[in-house]
Amino acid sequence: MFEFTHGNLRQQFQREGVSCDRRISAGLRTRARQSQAGGHRIDRVEHHRALRQRGEGRGFVHDVRCQGDRHEPPVDHSIACFETISVCGAGGVEDQLCPRTHRWGPIGGGHIQSVQHQHNVCLVVRMSLHDTMRVDPKQRQFEPRITATNILPPIEAPEGQYKVSVAVGRSGHGQERRVGRTRMLHGCKTAPPSATRFTGNVTFIPTGPHRMMFRRKICLGLLAAGSTISHTSGAQPSAARVGDDLLGLWGAEPVLGPQVRGGLTLERRGQTWSLRVAGFEVSATQQGDSVVMALPGGQGTLKVWPRTAGDRVPEVFWVQPPGLNASYATPVHLRQARANQWRGLVAPVPEPFSLYLMVTRAADATLRGTFRNPEANWPGRTQSYGVSRSGDHVVFTHPRTGKVQWTQPYDSARRTIAFDFGAPIVLSPRTREQAVGFVTRSPSLAPYVYRTPADMNDGWTTVHATRTQMDTSALQSIVQSLVAVDPLSETEPRVHALLVARDGRLVLDEYFRGYDAEMMHDLRSASKTMTSIMAGAAMQRGATLNGAAMQRGATLNGAALSANTPVGRAGITLGHLLSHSAGLACNDDDNTSPGNEDTMQSQQVQNDWYAFFMALPRLTTPGSTYSYCSAGINMAGDVIGRTTGQWLPRLFESALARPMAFGDYGINLMPTGEAYSGGGMRIRPRDLLKFGQLYLNGGLWRGVRLVPASWVKTSTAYVISRPDGSDDGYGWHRYVIAARGRSFQTYQAGGNGGQFLVVVPELRLTMVVTAGNYGQYDIWSKIREQLVPAIMEAAR
Repeated sequence: MFEFTHGNLRQQFQREGVSCDRRISAGLRTRARQSQAGGHRIDRVEHHRALRQRGEGRGFVHDVRCQGDRHEPPVDHSIACFETISVCGAGGVEDQLCPRTHRWGPIGGGHIQSVQHQHNVCLVVRMSLHDTMRVDPKQRQFEPRITATNILPPIEAPEGQYKVSVAVGRSGHGQERRVGRTRMLHGCKTAPPSATRFTGNVTFIPTGPHRMMFRRKICLGLLAAGSTISHTSGAQPSAARVGDDLLGLWGAEPVLGPQVRGGLTLERRGQTWSLRVAGFEVSATQQGDSVVMALPGGQGTLKVWPRTAGDRVPEVFWVQPPGLNASYATPVHLRQARANQWRGLVAPVPEPFSLYLMVTRAADATLRGTFRNPEANWPGRTQSYGVSRSGDHVVFTHPRTGKVQWTQPYDSARRTIAFDFGAPIVLSPRTREQAVGFVTRSPSLAPYVYRTPADMNDGWTTVHATRTQMDTSALQSIVQSLVAVDPLSETEPRVHALLVARDGRLVLDEYFRGYDAEMMHDLRSASKTMTSIMAGAAMQRGATLNGAAMQRGATLNGAALSANTPVGRAGITLGHLLSHSAGLACNDDDNTSPGNEDTMQSQQVQNDWYAFFMALPRLTTPGSTYSYCSAGINMAGDVIGRTTGQWLPRLFESALARPMAFGDYGINLMPTGEAYSGGGMRIRPRDLLKFGQLYLNGGLWRGVRLVPASWVKTSTAYVISRPDGSDDGYGWHRYVIAARGRSFQTYQAGGNGGQFLVVVPELRLTMVVTAGNYGQYDIWSKIREQLVPAIMEAAR
């Protein structure tokens, strides 16, 4: 806290978690005179000489009076700092304290001159309230809260809330109050040598029984240790160093993806069907049980399954063309407009590709750029690179090898850095308020307080966590810890969503880094488990083996679908495919394996990935050895589709998504147009969580059986051991997790980047976590190792 006396300030600084070597007290006085024009200016700053007289030379604290508008008396401004300090201001601190031009306003920031060596930086607040505040005479103070305060690189301001307590003085009439002084409780951080830009926002939240209406102007500044600064009027900044114009946060948030989207009209005239969508109009006739209408130029395809009775609404899927990602099938929900005419909405899976670049200056004066890409985690495991200018290009070099990785066009006038990922991605400067995919949450938000999830009429009953014996303080602390993660951290998971349900009711539903409850998320390999669940749904529907349908070699006509269903190569069953134990040369953890998923998807010889898998050489006896194999789980999808006689997206929609009131989702397709069952579905986290509750309920969703209880039990039981000491069931990973002083058996769906669906039967608990650390197992595995146990601890 700070204590002030008139004319000279005495500082006592307290902070948690930050150590400042010196605590100083000194003063700097300014004289503010009102100009004849009614404006204001800050006259010459007189440095308090007491420090130098004592031989310390360590710093000072400002006691500044800024002149307001015409006829208004000065308003006090107080700024405090500690350790060896100097004020770096563009044009001199005395010219910039409260400029009428708002050059140091809360948005956009200002510039400060470079400091020559590493220093501590303290965030300070300069505040000018030009208008009076009308309050109740009994009310003596209010508390503005400084939030969303960001210092752009190379300085990272601590996350959190900055509080300023403003004492209210008494005016002659007893009704008007003015700011008397400010106090700052947060803001010190070690910074690299070149502090060049800053920005921030201040939000005022009055306390007490009455609102106070006022107009405010806010100045944010930096006090930095380093070189001595002249405190004379008209001081000029030092020359900027090469590359200073690159410092800061850059970003772009384009949403790419297919051209065709929006309303469609489907009409039937006799045997001819017509489609109008996005300016296109095509027609086709029914072939077999379906109608396929493809737009010209590969812009997409509508697949229609007419109903046989009268004008019943057809079953419709939209197949979008491949873009940055694979082709996806999404359901189109129609409504009848008139006889034989229906209206609907094409909503393809969007392809956002948010890219952020934070450029900072290291202690050795070199530039470093750190990328963040929440959707795909580009550029992979290595996220930080050396940065330099080469004419009108920005050069990125590998931090270990020094090899040039990319050379990107740079427009210094427009301040853009251009990338091309098959579509142009143009970075421009961002504040943290703007960069929703970079920060965990908007910096302007107040600290998180537990809240009951929203009722979205999607099948979930939402309740306050205490009604399910969950510790709300623990849940609140968990979310707060996720919000507090430094966006530049190279060790902490970058979580996108955290959801918890207990006793069948949703108690936590929180989102981060630009994601929300309506957005689909890439499940990666977590959707392998959906293949096992679809097998159960097919069993519930009475799927049986049919020799005509099972063209890949099945011989048990009329037998019910089960884990023992043969696949077509001697000895391999559906259960072997679902437990990664088919025995073929397929190992996703070995880049040299013939059946490696990347190898399968990149090769151009065999577009039928079912045939690709079946042609792999045999290495071991089926069922004897665990070998993680996406191609094998994908093959299980072929078995399910052939036994049901349904295209897998149709089966998923009718057997699971529709009964469970799913929102938007997308099923990724192979080059042949069949669903890929080895991972990559896009589903809302709230809908993913429903599968955990479905299995906790023994295959029931809201009283309706979707999966046989026997398959729930069989598929989540032990089948085979894994090399890491855990084990697998049929499409489910099984981990023993320690919490509350004991061990709990869990079963989980897991995917690259940090996608988790976790079920803890003993605690009647299920949870979902999604994250963006793709290709960084050492980071995203901490979700299972640390976050999941913490949530289990909250279950009383």
